[in-house]
Amino acid sequence: MEQKHKKTEHKFPTNRLVIGLSVSLSVLVPFLLYSWFLGRSDPQTVESFCVQQNCQCMDWYRHNSGAYTVENNVWNKAENQQYQQCVSIQAADPGVSAGWAWNWPGIRFNVAAYPNLMYGKNPWLSSTTPNLPVRVGELGCLEVDFEVEQAGSGKGNLAFDLWITREAASQPTDISGEVMIWLSRQGLKPAGSRIDRVDLGGKMVDFYMKEDHKPSEGSAWTFYAFVYPEDFTHGRLDLREVLDYLVTNGHVAGDEYLAAIQLGNEVVSGYGQTWVREYEVRFCE
Repeated sequence: MEQKHKKTEHKFPTNRLVIGLSVSLSVLVPFLLYSWFLGRSDPQTVESFCVQQNCQCMDWYRHNSGAYTVENNVWNKAENQQYQQCVSIQAADPGVSAGWAWNWPGIRFNVAAYPNLMYGKNPWLSSTTPNLPVRVGELGCLEVDFEVEQAGSGKGNLAFDLWITREAASQPTDISGEVMIWLSRQGLKPAGSRIDRVDLGGKMVDFYMKEDHKPSEGSAWTFYAFVYPEDFTHGRLDLREVLDYLVTNGHVAGDEYLAAIQLGNEVVSGYGQTWVREYEVRFCE
């Protein structure tokens, strides 16, 4: 008697696959389109900026005006050569005025550059002023008066960057903390987690923290970010108030050093220009 073997059929749940794929695409496609939108190119932005200003476009170009240095920082460009970024600086009374323009086309997810205006000792450089580094606990009043104009489209922020170090020498291996103060942002979120809401000068800001932050090769440090919910592009920033919060809550010690104060744009993608019309760091009474 002929024996017939029934073949077992394994049916794949195609309906689940289709649903899952549809959901993934519904999330991925808008995200990629938004990233493409933020990464649009406009070389004319940089060209027109350089027509108006005496700009320099070499990577890592730096130029001093008194106690301030403008820096064409491209710290995370990697192998990317399809970009433009230029900086300019000029004396003002009081303080300084400076600016920069950039064009970083394409879809990117990490910060590529930080063109900035520097006061003090960036841990990788010499100090621009004898006023910094200084022990945090010995600081009296410390304010920054600023007025900034911005234009463009893309992914990034406008932010102060303060370096906290364990030693007065303020070398890269001495870094214990990086304190950023985000004045405006588009399509970008700080590293770490939001852990508090803080009153700075009558404005409520979000406070983020990330331990063992290591954005590049070298030592890790703790990253802090105070993020304004709305654009704050002109006025007075009380840095003593920022540091007092960090000391009171155990994030920074009074015997550590404030090494540098920088103001710039963290650029991920897109194009734009920033002009710091007025800028003065003041050690007031």
